[in-house]
This record gives sequence, structure tokens and C-alpha cells, in this order.
Amino acid sequence: MARMLPDRIPKDVDDDPRRSAERRVYDRLAATLDDRCTVFGWVPWLREGERGGLTGGEADFLITHHRGQVSGSPAAPKHEGPALAGPSSVPMRTTSASRPGRRSRHPCRTGRPAR
Repeated sequence: MARMLPDRIPKDVDDDPRRSAERRVYDRLAATLDDRCTVFGWVPWLREGERGGLTGGEADFLITHHRGQVSGSPAAPKHEGPALAGPSSVPMRTTSASRPGRRSRHPCRTGRPAR
């Protein structure tokens, strides 16, 4: 089971019927990803706006792997190694120059089929 931060769905999310999909995704990530993954929920972010100043938002979920890779960040840095994606059985392409085009699965994939 993935490490979930926060370890419970926040009350404002739990009480809002418009956010039921976020609750389902949180529960699914917790149940599906293995313990090599940490899921950060409802992460605020800031970036420079198009006209200057700052603009902000929220990443519903940011998923990290024990190797330090990040998925879900709107401004994730480029890296060498496996491409990042959600917990999917769809193979992803790597960005590694040493193995161009090599297919790999997401490092947090448990191998369990989707329900």
C-alpha cells in the first residue's frame, strides 16, 4: 500500500459532493500502489504568470517513487530514465539517450488488474 500524505482525506474534500472523484482516486491510489510510492494529496503550486506576478493552483495528487521520481507535478523537471505516468498497465517510453525507445512500466505498478 502506498504511503498517503495526508493519511486521511481532508474534511473539506470529504464533505464536498463535487469532489467525489478525488475521494475515489485517493482510495484507489492507496489500495493499488505499492509501498515504494508516496502520494501527496492536494498540493498547492505557484508559477510565474503570463503577465508577470504569480498564479497558483493545486495538484490533486503528486506521486513519488522511492527512487525520487515524480509524477503529476505541473512543472516536473526533465530527467533521464523511465517516463512517468499514473498507475497504468500502458507501457511508457523512456527518455534515456542510452536506451531510446525502450518500453518500461511505471515503477509503482503493482501488476494488479484494474477493477
